Amino acid sequence: MGIKPKTCFLKKLICVHGRNTVVVSKTALLIDNLIHAQVEKWNSHSG
Repeated sequence: MGIKPKTCFLKKLICVHGRNTVVVSKTALLIDNLIHAQVEKWNSHSG
């Protein structure tokens, strides 16, 4: 459920910053990787 709003948000970002799509995509990917790493940390701590 948490994925949909994020995707919509990213789509809005890309629409607003059409020129900077590549930068936005790379930034989004980086943020996504950071979030994923953080979730992995939390999962290993809770488990």
